Amino acid sequence: MKWKLALFVVLGVVFVSIFLINLNSVNASGEQWYNNSWQYRINITINNSKVLANLTDFPIYLNLSNLSSGFHSNVNSTGKDIRITTSDGATEVPREVVFYNSTTDKGEVWFKGNISNVTETIFYIYYGNPSASDYAVADTYGRNAVWSNGYVAVYHLNEADIDGGSGDIKDSTFFSNNGTTQSMETADSVSAKIEQGFSLDGENEFVDLGNTSSLAITGAITVSAWTRLNTASAINDIFTRDLSSSDRGWRMGNEADGTGFFYVASTATTRVQASSPVAANSFVYWTGTYSPSTYVRLYYNGTLVNENTASVPASQRLSTVGTDLGSRGNGVLDSLNGTIDEARISNVTRTTEWIATEYNNQNSSATFYSVGESQPVSCTYISGNWAISCSDSCNITSNVNLGGNNVSITGTGTTTITGNITNFVKASVQGTDSSNICTVRVLNGGGFKD
Repeated sequence: MKWKLALFVVLGVVFVSIFLINLNSVNASGEQWYNNSWQYRINITINNSKVLANLTDFPIYLNLSNLSSGFHSNVNSTGKDIRITTSDGATEVPREVVFYNSTTDKGEVWFKGNISNVTETIFYIYYGNPSASDYAVADTYGRNAVWSNGYVAVYHLNEADIDGGSGDIKDSTFFSNNGTTQSMETADSVSAKIEQGFSLDGENEFVDLGNTSSLAITGAITVSAWTRLNTASAINDIFTRDLSSSDRGWRMGNEADGTGFFYVASTATTRVQASSPVAANSFVYWTGTYSPSTYVRLYYNGTLVNENTASVPASQRLSTVGTDLGSRGNGVLDSLNGTIDEARISNVTRTTEWIATEYNNQNSSATFYSVGESQPVSCTYISGNWAISCSDSCNITSNVNLGGNNVSITGTGTTTITGNITNFVKASVQGTDSSNICTVRVLNGGGFKD
């Protein structure tokens, strides 16, 4: 038998009642908190049924619209204080804040993590530090580090300044393969699959991505993009480094009948094509992959729709033309008539499981992960004496071993305890004054136990 201390608070005064209960031994300690300067965190739990394999260094899309009002009330207006950790609450992972709009509560964030198809994976989103600075793109946990796993170009297409300034279209990778719009105007930045994208007219609008050494890929490659066709009755090039039969490289697009295709060229062209056309005016996710000497594949909405394993070249020809988004041959041929978003190039062959998981995450972020409740820093025991703010409305569900330290709950509001708080010297509760009380609710067998 052990003693249980129950606290009842009325008009800011603590009344103590002692009674005997049976108590099992508790083996618990404090949780880790990233940094006490960050006042809040919220957890997201990756749905393992949406993950097709154990994936390492996978870029995860976080739609900030999925988070609770508590997040939007306390995060910095630009999102620069957002930090992300693994499930231990302390091990930081790289993240990219593409944008955050505190007026609309919309935002786009990508972060790198290891995720499992066997068990759920938890990450913590920390926020609420007015003094925090954003990371530089090249910092350890900055933008470039999110896209280190074989990516050579990543375009979110969220820019509003698209009037043709050199390098205005930013590549999120280390390689800085920034693009330049051609014949485009501000109105061509439109709502797309993931926030903003570009609307192209099928005539002379495209993005010139240049002819850099990191885009001069002759080996394995993966290219992908979301597109929505205005018409499926014309050839629409999506992503290319290609011109004529004597200067072909790789090319992904839609034929005049609306069927998707992808090819790589060497002395001959190895091609794959979908069997069914896509409908106009709906977003689809196309991915083409090339594994030297092995296969060329085409994926539609994360599903493999065709594969060519016959006479696959050991390397692909390096076309002399640059890389185009929404056209080919530097805008000479078959420009895209539609909307494009989230375009990527990798110098590795992505697996079927990787591509399917990308689609699941980007197509429906709200089902890819679940979002927990906002948790203030005072609700989590870290070390030493534990000071809980009653106004934070903490719901303490974990068992906590205070290691011989004190715990105090002060302010106005209600604190709920369902876990066991043990090994403390002193526990105190104090309201602000006689009219502003602090109520402690002890439920489901939890409470202060020693």
